[in-house]
Amino acid sequence: MLLSACVDGYFVTRMQKITDRNERKGFEETVFLGHPKACTVYAMKKLESFVLKNKSRHQFVTFSDLL
Repeated sequence: MLLSACVDGYFVTRMQKITDRNERKGFEETVFLGHPKACTVYAMKKLESFVLKNKSRHQFVTFSDLL
């Protein structure tokens, strides 16, 4: 199963809670979506922190990885 979540604005701070909740519910994948216009320096720092914290537990794939 797959579930998606938005990471624009405030929601970027909830990525860990969303990931943990989806894992408990049995979702195998979570897709985080964000609009480039909503991509702030703060959001990029939070995203980087999330990836660094979770890279040993989860696999992260970007669009460029799929090309």
